Amino acid sequence: MVTRGRRIGYSVASMAATAAVCDLAICMRSELVDASRHAGFAMNSTVGVSHFAGNFLGIFWWVLLFCIPGWILSLPIVLLAKQLSGLRFWMWWAAGTCIGPCVMYAVSFYFVARYSPGQSAPVWNSWFSLATGVAGMATLLYLWLLRREQRIVPG
Repeated sequence: MVTRGRRIGYSVASMAATAAVCDLAICMRSELVDASRHAGFAMNSTVGVSHFAGNFLGIFWWVLLFCIPGWILSLPIVLLAKQLSGLRFWMWWAAGTCIGPCVMYAVSFYFVARYSPGQSAPVWNSWFSLATGVAGMATLLYLWLLRREQRIVPG
């Protein structure tokens, strides 16, 4: 049996690791787009590396800012998910993956209602796909860590 504290720790670690991987993908795409626009792109120079690191850290905090409400909403699922055999694993994965887009819809509805009354919220954009990717990968990583921990038999 995995303790509550360990499950919460796995959840936080999987959220942070997935946010870093998604942030790295965003920064790599950004750098490749910049490289195609500017022929003088040099990632091996200190300017190129510091620019990339600045972009990575700048975007990482935004990704974490949007991940934290989703993580708070997922805490009941984190604490309820104990049995991960068979189809339950995929049921918990689907439930966890739905949290990210729901948070982004709530944020977009809030900002539209607050700053643009009378307009409808955007239905789809890159933020929703990013939220789905982060939530799906973080949930999969968390469930994998939890299943791995459950299979370790104490000696």
